[in-house]
Amino acid sequence: MTRPGDRGEVCAQKTGGAVPPGGRWRIVIVDDSKTLLYALRRVFSTEQRLEVVGAGENGLEGVNLVRALHPDAVVMDISMPVMDGVEATRKIKAESPDTGCDRPLNGRAGGSHEDHGGRGG
Repeated sequence: MTRPGDRGEVCAQKTGGAVPPGGRWRIVIVDDSKTLLYALRRVFSTEQRLEVVGAGENGLEGVNLVRALHPDAVVMDISMPVMDGVEATRKIKAESPDTGCDRPLNGRAGGSHEDHGGRGG
């Protein structure tokens, strides 16, 4: 089960915030909460520069989505069943280094996963 403090490991953009070729960020969202997946899709759909190209409910699904879809960035929960977000991010970086998964952040502004002793909260 995901705790609120664990939500929102965000893989930072691969171009340092610049708009990618094509003008839209292609994003994959991964979280075991269907409610949060729905909410993030709705929020991202209001921004013309963002396009959600896939969503998964665990880290393994996230890894497979990145393999298939080659997104620009990934928004990933840390605590999930099957494979957690930390391990999934490691696999994505190893297999797809161009995907925007450089700096995992927790859901709190400015805090990184590493800032909290690897616990994400």
